[in-house]
This record gives sequence, structure tokens and C-alpha cells, in this order.
Amino acid sequence: MNVLVYSTGTRKTAIDHILRALKENLSASYDVKVVDAKTVQTEPWEPSTALLVVAGDRDLPFIKALQGLEGTTRIRRYVESGGRYLGICAGSYLASEKVEFELGRQGYQVIGEGDLKFYTGIARGSVYDGFVYNSEMGARVANVKLDPSVTLSSPTAEPSIAMFHNGGPYFVLAEGVDGVDVVPEHNRVLAWYDDQSHKSTSRKLPAIVSCMVGRGQAVLSGPHFEYSVSAIKSPYSDASEQSRRELVRYILGTELGLHLDELKPTAQGHDDASAGPPLSELHVCFGPGNTRKTQTLANSVTDALIGESSMKILEDDVNVFNIYKNSASAPQNSKRGEEAKISLNVSLHDAGDYPVPSDTPRFNLPKYYDLLAIAQGDAEKKGLALEAELMFGSTVMYAEVVTSTQTMLDKNFKFSKGLPSGLAAIASHQNAGRGRGGNAWISSKGCLHLSLKVEHRDESSVIFIGYLMALAAVDAIKSNPGYENLPIHLKWPNDIYAQLKPGPDGLKKIGGVLVTSFYDDGVFSLVIGCGVNVANPPPITSLNELIQAYNATMSLRLPEMTLEGVLAQLLTTFECYYREMEEAGKDTKKWKFAFEPFLPRYYNVWLHSNVPVVLEDHKNAQATIVGIDPSGFLKCVGENDAEYLLQPDGNSFDMMKGMIARKK
Repeated sequence: MNVLVYSTGTRKTAIDHILRALKENLSASYDVKVVDAKTVQTEPWEPSTALLVVAGDRDLPFIKALQGLEGTTRIRRYVESGGRYLGICAGSYLASEKVEFELGRQGYQVIGEGDLKFYTGIARGSVYDGFVYNSEMGARVANVKLDPSVTLSSPTAEPSIAMFHNGGPYFVLAEGVDGVDVVPEHNRVLAWYDDQSHKSTSRKLPAIVSCMVGRGQAVLSGPHFEYSVSAIKSPYSDASEQSRRELVRYILGTELGLHLDELKPTAQGHDDASAGPPLSELHVCFGPGNTRKTQTLANSVTDALIGESSMKILEDDVNVFNIYKNSASAPQNSKRGEEAKISLNVSLHDAGDYPVPSDTPRFNLPKYYDLLAIAQGDAEKKGLALEAELMFGSTVMYAEVVTSTQTMLDKNFKFSKGLPSGLAAIASHQNAGRGRGGNAWISSKGCLHLSLKVEHRDESSVIFIGYLMALAAVDAIKSNPGYENLPIHLKWPNDIYAQLKPGPDGLKKIGGVLVTSFYDDGVFSLVIGCGVNVANPPPITSLNELIQAYNATMSLRLPEMTLEGVLAQLLTTFECYYREMEEAGKDTKKWKFAFEPFLPRYYNVWLHSNVPVVLEDHKNAQATIVGIDPSGFLKCVGENDAEYLLQPDGNSFDMMKGMIARKK
């Protein structure tokens, strides 16, 4: 399911903070995606969306953008039908029955009716004086007190929480008998403004409300509860920040009914909006073992990155890398670079020298290199390596926590250029993982995150690299005895699915592939990202959950898989396939195109042979999928043998609807 964050009319700061809150807390079973007004107006987003978020800035641009094609009407129907909505600041004005903003203030006053009407009353703001459009000059800390009905998980949670506030409303209550405030029907107050410095009255003012809307639910907030208090630039207590983080989880999990990931530790004082847990040291290792091959590889990389020095600071486009030999001490005063750049420490190990398992408890590098040696040896014995010396995965760059393995390699050209082809960047947790089509790949314990650097020269076969990696992932998992019939499939173009039970409802995504490239001087520098849920805890569907179900169905006792084992087999399988594709590309007499010898294997595991589909971008033409053409496009045949070719990076496939639509 998707979690959509609406962007039109919203400042980047607000987007960054809500993305951070979602990534820190949501289960990896959700794909978080930033969408614009056109998507909300024209795309069939509702059936696959668990939550729509509208946060920050001014509500009038939202309304103007959404009303053109009845966007707000679609949002209303979505929530009434069981959907969920989270509106923060301007998003809460948009979702209230009436809006009163800066009454009597020239150039600011807004009075009107909202289209969504989730809160059946007035949203009135700003709560505090001094608000300025498109600025944080009037921003301040709002102390917010939880309603007694809200119970957080920690018994030491503070009832009053410091929150960022910039123009948000309070929710007007009706005055009942004897002057007692009355909460509108189907609405509930979650939190109240807890100070008397606001410009309204001495009465208690609701800050956050929860609204039942038909079969759905909406939560509206005046203050920005999603902002870390480190962004407020004001003194705060650790207990208040802990309570704020627990409130985020309460709203997402209890009020909106979403599945949550385990609570992650906070990095106090860290301002970066995309950050989650503190970033870890990067270990660059070479193996298997201390052979002449690995020594040569280690020396080459060390020379390229730091030369004869024991340490070097490399400032790149996105990150600042503090690179040093493992035998040297980590730099005490690492360069921070520009404010927007994140500093990373990189430790270069000698050949055959790996961090001890206690230093990397979530990934055992010595075990991985042992398994890689076994996988490479088996492939060479079977002749799968085509007499080439297998090298993919011999150089590993590992960290417990990173922003994104993909971004580290494809957005830092100077650093990446010093790393060898075949380097595998892996991490146990990503704060800003990337998926296809702008989706966020939300990290979770037990997920394999791989970004493989490959220097590739053949232009005609570049489009097939993603297909090849996806196929290699499936075949690697099935390669061991007993696992050959494990029900793992490919959804075009590069998504990996597990069949937990018969029928379309039994298909669950457990992985995917993303390929990015940079062309320079006749060489494509590819970064091939592959994420596989190997051992994730429920409710996230994982490879090991599939193995458990398969064992129960077939009365078997197949062992569960490890991250180290899957990675070693995947890299070996992919390299063998890559060498085979290179040879096929050269043998033009035997093969029409480089991926042709893999088509039977690809079709054997994909889900689409002879499947009827509707092509939205071709006036909803009905067609049948027949395969992959020599250009890497999906080939469909319609009425009167009409032929349609669809690009893998320009379209998305909704299997439940049998519809292929252009990606927005």
C-alpha cells in the first residue's frame, strides 16, 4: 500500500519533516510517495493508498490546485469509503467545514468554507500573533497538552509537549449549556494548546482533533507535531521530545490504524530532516581472504581514495567523506562541509581484515566472505563463470546505518570514481532509501539493501540490467537444493513477489530493483540497487515467512535464509548472468540481442505471460502481454494484431486491475 504526501503548494521543509516522521515509524510494507495535484485529480490512487498526508504552508494554493478537476471531491470520497487523511497546519484548514484566518488583518484575512469538511466546525488561526506568509519569522514553540483520553506507551511521557507552530489553527468548539464547550459529533480532541499566550480567549483551545468520516478517519493538527524539537531552535527537554515521538506513533498507529516499525533511537541535536538513527562508520573491506587478488584490489582502492596519506577529506556533491586507513584513528574533527551536506566516516580495511561481528551485529562480514568464496567456487566448477575471475562483491562497503546506499554511489561522483566495478554497498538500515518512480524504500530490520557499482560499456544492453538483476535475485534464492520450487515471481519490470497463498490476494511484494546510470567517456557507471525482505519481522512479508509457509504446505524443514547467504549467492549469480549477457551481445549470429538467452528463464518466473491488460495511455485499449522485445520494452498485442510497446521506466502495472498506466 502507498502513503501519499501531497506536495503542490507545500514548502520543501514541511515535506522533509513529514517524510522523516513516516520513515522513522511506518512499517516497510508501505511505499511512501510524494505526489502533486495532477496525480490526485487524474490517477487511480485511491485503491492502493493507506493514507493521504497534506502538511504545511498555505491552504489557498491547495484549494486552487485541487478544485480544477474536483480533486477535493475525490479526497472526500476516498476517506468516506474507508481511507485515512492526515492534515497538518494548512492541511487542517483545508479539511475543516469553515476557515477563519487572521480576521481583520489586511492582506491576510481569509473567511470561507472548506470542501472536505472532516472537522464539522471552524478552524481558526493563527493561534499566535506575528505570522508571516512564506517565512518562519512568526514561528514559535507551542506547548501542547494531551487530552486525558490519549495514552502514550511510555509511563514517563510528559503530558505537555513542545511543538513547532507557524500559522496553524485551533478548532472552535460549540458553546453548550452553562457555557460548557461541546465537541462536534464524530470528532474527538486529542490535544489542547497549553499556554495562555495565544491571542484568542482564556478558554481551552483544541490543537489536534480526530474525525470519523463515514468509514474512514482523519486527524487534523494546528501545530507541526511531526517536526523534531531540534528544528525549533529552542531549549527543550529530552522527555518532551520522547513524548512528541510517541505522539507521532500514536496518531499513525492508534488513530489512523497504520502498521508501525520498531521504535528507532533518536539522534539528539541533529537537524537533518531526512535523518533517522545516527549514521554509522562505513567499512570498506576486501575478500575473500588475504590473497594476491584481494591485496591488489585493496591497494588500488586505497591509492585512488587517499594515496600515500593515512587520511583524506573528500567533499563531494552530496556528502563529505572523511576517509582513513583502518589502522589509523578515526578523525576527531571531521569536516562537516556545507550545511546541507552530511559527513560520513570511511574506514579502509586491509585485504582479509574485517570488522569483528560484535562491531557489526546485524551483518557478519567474515561469514559473508566465507559464503561468497563457496558460491564463487561452485559457479566456477559448473562453468557458469565462463572462465572469468569472479569479482562482484569482493569489495564491500558496509554500514549499520546510512542515508541511502544508492545515493552514496550515484550522487557522489568523485568518491564513487575511486571505487572498483563490482563494489557492493550494503547497509542494515537506510534513513532515505530509494525505490523506482520516486518511491521511498522504507528500511526495516531484516531487509537486504544492496547497491552494486558496475562499469558497463554496451549501450544496447543497458536497459536489460534491471531485468537481469531481478532474475538473478529470484534464481539465487532458488539455487540451493530444496528451494527450487519456492513460489517467487517477478512483476514487470523489476519487482519481486512471494506467493503466500493462491490467487492475486496471496501475492506480496518482497523486493525490487532500481538502476541509475552516469555516462562518461564511453562508459556507463551503473548503480544497481536491489532490496529484498529476507528476515523482516511481521507484519512485513519476508522471504523467511514464505519459507515457513512453504514448509508447512509441503511438510518440509527447509532452513530459513540469512542476509549474508542471500547476498553472496545473489552477487555470484548476477555476475555469472552478466558475463553470459556480455558474450551473447557479442555473438550477433546466434542472438538478436543480449538478453535473448535469458527470456525463457525470465518468462518462467514472471506473472504476465498471455495476461489480458487495459492500456490506459492508449485510450484504454485491450491487449494481451506477449513478452519483452529486443529494445527491452514490454510487448502487447491488441485487436487486429495492433502492437504496443511500453517502456519499463515510463509505466506502472496494477495487477489487481489488469491495467498498465503511465508513471507520473
